[in-house]
Amino acid sequence: MPESYKIIDEPAPSAISRVAVNPVWIFLASLFGGAGIGLLWFALNAFALSSASRMRELGLVCLGLLGTPLIFATLTGAMNVGWLGPSLVPYLHLVVTGFQLFVIYLLHLSQHKSYELFSLYGGAGRSGLLVVVALAFLRPQLAEALGVWSAFIL
Repeated sequence: MPESYKIIDEPAPSAISRVAVNPVWIFLASLFGGAGIGLLWFALNAFALSSASRMRELGLVCLGLLGTPLIFATLTGAMNVGWLGPSLVPYLHLVVTGFQLFVIYLLHLSQHKSYELFSLYGGAGRSGLLVVVALAFLRPQLAEALGVWSAFIL
């Protein structure tokens, strides 16, 4: 009986593979539309690419989604106790933004490898340009519609 040769990292085609995009588009969507939207799109793209490091990427998505409100709550608590002054508020926002960008960059690096394998084995990635442009123009309306949750999603 002949044995079949299988590459472990070779992406397995699935129905969701049709929505796979180059992670650069998700990175740009995160910058223009918000980190929460980008993180959720990275999670979808991990399955669309059949990424070998899918579980690690999902862990990073969870870290980004849970870490942002945790950092925000910690910094707010430190301000309420008096450890941090109100003049530091603009700089504290940079801590949250820096954390989000760090997680998004790690996800981009991880999915870039998977995307290269995906395209090498014949997968056709979609363009995310329209989504990036739409998020750039619709971000104020999204923030208004989401209300208080916009701080965590956008």
